[in-house]
Amino acid sequence: MENPPSFVVTPIAAPVSAEFTKLTFRSLYIRRSGPSSREISMDGKSDLGKRYFSDFPVYDGPGSEAKLVARVQGLSVQVGNTYQIFTIVFETERLKGSTLLTNGVITGGSDEWAIFGGTGAFAMATGVIKRKYLADRDGGKNTEELMIDVFCPLFVASQPKGPTTKAGLWGGQGGSNQDITVPPKRLQSLTIRSGSAIDAIEFTYIDNAGQKHTAGAWGGPGGTAHRIDLDDAEYVKEVSGTYGTFEGITVLTSFKLVTNVRTWGPWAIENGTPFSITAPTNSSIVGFYGRAGRLIDAIGVYFA
Repeated sequence: MENPPSFVVTPIAAPVSAEFTKLTFRSLYIRRSGPSSREISMDGKSDLGKRYFSDFPVYDGPGSEAKLVARVQGLSVQVGNTYQIFTIVFETERLKGSTLLTNGVITGGSDEWAIFGGTGAFAMATGVIKRKYLADRDGGKNTEELMIDVFCPLFVASQPKGPTTKAGLWGGQGGSNQDITVPPKRLQSLTIRSGSAIDAIEFTYIDNAGQKHTAGAWGGPGGTAHRIDLDDAEYVKEVSGTYGTFEGITVLTSFKLVTNVRTWGPWAIENGTPFSITAPTNSSIVGFYGRAGRLIDAIGVYFA
């Protein structure tokens, strides 16, 4: 009688069919030194099994103005190479409290860590973290750069469904009405043209059916173009600016946009009456409407 094979592969149907969404994080920096960085070590035998218990902050940029995004917390063990089991605990707004579970090798160069699970917005996550060692640049503050690609089941990572509402309008009464015909769900990109005032606006968005739309350009061809491409996990939480008289008409004289990750602008010259609006809790700014002629006369926003 023949012995049964020791390794058998049996293809089976997937128990659940699911769609996934990809979230990408670029240029995150671990800081292994500083008042909020902590690490202790326990010696093994002849460097075999030496352990490090770590708790390091992760920032969204290399400079002193960077914001705290997450913390890397966990254990690394030296067994020939150094292997880590880390949990990345997010601290930023919509992702606050969500975690990613990772493991991989820590070297003095570039390496990859596997993502093998998570909680909150990253429940059932998979993916890869690309890590680059920075050789203690910037006085030892930014020791590692991370690039994260994470895949989550769509029903976990998608934005909450709800009605789309309007807010605004700020500016003058000139120009013609500009609006979109399909309600937006998520803002994808934005291009602002500006000089001494806001010349034009154009944006792309995704609707509730997952279709991409482009609105604009509204306004004229003057000024310099400034394009913003939002990351998959990035959303707009606030817009602000000023409106006032320019060449005899009331128009938008400056414009600024704030996401959960960074600030864009202000563009043009802050002159006139200020305005500002912040998205309500559990919503974001997903599109725009307004009035435009040669310039942007007035602007309003959509929430979802």
